Amino acid sequence: MSLQLCLLIVSVIMSNLSALRVHIVGGGIAGLAVGYHLANIVERITIYDMNIGPGLSGASVVSAGLLHPITTSGKLMWRGNEAYSSARNLLNDVQLHNVSSKLFQDSQLYHTFYSISEYEKWQAAAKDLPEYIECCDVDQLDSTLSSINHKVEKPIVGSVRIKNACIVNPPLYLKCLYQSITRRNKNTNWVQYNVNDSNDYQKLRQSPDDIVVITAGPGVRQLWPHEDIENLQYAKGQNLIYSSDDLKISNGYISGEYIVPTVNNEFIFGASYEYSLDTLEKGPDCSEALKYLNRSPFYKNYLHDKDIGRVTSGIRVVPKRGHKGKLPIMLKHKKIPNVYCITGLGSRGLLYHSYLADLMVKAIISRDESVLDTAK
Repeated sequence: MSLQLCLLIVSVIMSNLSALRVHIVGGGIAGLAVGYHLANIVERITIYDMNIGPGLSGASVVSAGLLHPITTSGKLMWRGNEAYSSARNLLNDVQLHNVSSKLFQDSQLYHTFYSISEYEKWQAAAKDLPEYIECCDVDQLDSTLSSINHKVEKPIVGSVRIKNACIVNPPLYLKCLYQSITRRNKNTNWVQYNVNDSNDYQKLRQSPDDIVVITAGPGVRQLWPHEDIENLQYAKGQNLIYSSDDLKISNGYISGEYIVPTVNNEFIFGASYEYSLDTLEKGPDCSEALKYLNRSPFYKNYLHDKDIGRVTSGIRVVPKRGHKGKLPIMLKHKKIPNVYCITGLGSRGLLYHSYLADLMVKAIISRDESVLDTAK
């Protein structure tokens, strides 16, 4: 095929795309990332969400904001390098256009261990992934933790540092990410509207050529055919918010649960994973959260006598574990044309949001749904 013919084909494709209207159902981190990657390509983007604007509620907002590509067992996440690089590039680009807002901080992130056997596994992980993990002394931790380590019921026996991790301010990032979309595409609109089922989102389209992308978190249950998502689970995650006056830390810590400082003179302790249907649809519940979190060494050692300021909660969509781990899901509707879905990000929405959005846009542009197969 000649170069001229290739250029002609690309020109025709791009001219068709520039007339496309895209409807994104869900204004969380995945939906906004899709909007960002499409913004310079399509004519119009409309985002539908139950909230009046971005960064107000949902699992994306209440997350602790930890960004790194390492699993809880010290391995690299599925497509971890690519996903981490994509997320950092998007963060940096949004930050570049919002210099007055601190969207993230390159803080130290430590994984602490309370058993020798677990620490030894991570010492081996540090040898396998030296670019991401390094062993460190307990004395390198915040003095608030290290100075009382010999006094607590269950002391830290070892720790590693996860390199190049950062802590994102999720509500602020979502707001600025939306602003970046509107900057790149002047025909972007946010519509406060609760899309309840497939009939609803089909009514949104002015033409069958309009693209619909479902990124509605737990709302996917009503919006997508059950047989395609029957392996999904739904977990309520709750965080306890404390005043930084109660525990002076400048770094993030993981050990099953996490403790993460915020910009608001607070720190986050969480998160519970509550799969009970009885609590799933309820709002924040401190007593229910403590049933899951009060067993944590973090709580027993440092927080059991501290006052809880408030509780936040969100519902995560969690894929069942396969031979490659818990992989996020991207789909094209089998019956309704030009309808796509991103779901099952679990607690890794921040890691995967840009990478999956980029793949989704490639699938939409190329009309090649094989791009969406995350099991490959």
